[in-house]
Amino acid sequence: MQGSALTVKMCAGQVGSLLPHAVVPAVMAGHLIPLWGLTNAQAGLLAAAYAGGYMLAVPLLSSLTDRIDARRLLLGGSLFSAAATIAFGCLAQGLLSAMLLWALAGIGFAGAYMPGLRALTDRRAAPRQRAHRARRVAEGARARRRVRASRRRPRWPAHRARRERG
Repeated sequence: MQGSALTVKMCAGQVGSLLPHAVVPAVMAGHLIPLWGLTNAQAGLLAAAYAGGYMLAVPLLSSLTDRIDARRLLLGGSLFSAAATIAFGCLAQGLLSAMLLWALAGIGFAGAYMPGLRALTDRRAAPRQRAHRARRVAEGARARRRVRASRRRPRWPAHRARRERG
């Protein structure tokens, strides 16, 4: 498989790898915190476990794409991420087990996301354009994170004071 069909399938796989990263924090406040009796600090630790697993795995898995075909790493990372996410849903019983399984899901996401970018750019771009395209994709992801973070920020005290005064 080559060309646009491969690109579409790889992008769909990337979306599948991203879904747990978006869904679990979304259901945490409504379901997981009351179910496990977590404090806000413990919920923050759970969310940080995913980022910690991702952060620890990215340097290794990104550098492996120079030695191993990125498609193989993408497939392995996607399967690992799927297994860890399913295990999280089926086996997590509290904070510690959830943190461990969620960190493993973060490691799997690192194995899917970074090699996936490499696999996309290696197949679709000329050698001089690869780094540029990968950088543009990463910049877009950073911009999306900034927009999401700006939506979560509390309003400045001056805005609250004006609202309270009328």
